Amino acid sequence: MKEIWMSLTVLLFFSNLILAGELEWKPVSGVNGYQIIIENRQTHKVIINKQVKTNSFPIHNLKPGNYRVRIAPLDILHKPLVWSNWKNVELIRKNTPEISNQSIVNLEQGKGKQEITIHGKGFQKDSRVLLVKKKKEYALNIKQVQESKIQAELNTDTLKPGVYGLKIKSQYSKEVYHKRFLTIKKEAPPLETLSPKENERVVLKKGEPLYFVWKKDKDAKYYEFRILQGKKNSRKKELLKDKVEDNKYHVKNLKKLKEGNLVWEVKPFDKKGRPGKASQSEFEIQLKKKNIKPDDIKVISPDVLYVKE
Repeated sequence: MKEIWMSLTVLLFFSNLILAGELEWKPVSGVNGYQIIIENRQTHKVIINKQVKTNSFPIHNLKPGNYRVRIAPLDILHKPLVWSNWKNVELIRKNTPEISNQSIVNLEQGKGKQEITIHGKGFQKDSRVLLVKKKKEYALNIKQVQESKIQAELNTDTLKPGVYGLKIKSQYSKEVYHKRFLTIKKEAPPLETLSPKENERVVLKKGEPLYFVWKKDKDAKYYEFRILQGKKNSRKKELLKDKVEDNKYHVKNLKKLKEGNLVWEVKPFDKKGRPGKASQSEFEIQLKKKNIKPDDIKVISPDVLYVKE
């Protein structure tokens, strides 16, 4: 008699309360059907004891759990010829998770690691999350999985601009796909520096304010402003650093500046404190000096001074 074989694990699928699943074993030629016995593995209670004509048996009415199964081919009188050994069978309910995110997630390229939240239901602890674009898949770093949401991390520096679908995989659930889940936008260009312009010579005069102006970033909550001593391609010493919400900066303390070649830099930060790309512009500071000679400076005090003891 040929050995009867069956899977050790049977997966039971359900969708919209319709169940499907079968136990299968290798067919035996020349027999008049089969008898199948299914027991609860813990209690040894017989759940199924039936005769069937084919080498499969529907199990959609069984509850998920641990069972053991044995099969016997039948003779012409429908009597068991020989029983197979018991085989353990694990029945797993395999559900279909749902993704409920309504609006597409928009992220900008070049913003480093970003966290996204996937809302829905039926998520499993072993869920894998992948972004899909033109048949290519990009696995995300899972931070936390709950039944109703998944928090994942992606790197916007490595993803190309475009629209991505979302795929969730699990051994305990059906694969689910969301067609248009995320958009990676092209990296925003650096801020445009308006004044002083590149390589502009700034002459400081007494009583005149010194302003630095740049093009406004609509996503910026505030800007980091710096003035550095030196040129762009050299190591620079920081002379001034400050934060400002407007797209201009007023240097009130001119003592912090030095004459010569300087660089001013501005960097936007969004509402979450994430930095954008910094912009730099070189400029030169000159002081407005009067033509004063040593002889023009005269001490008018007498040669001898008396002070009280």
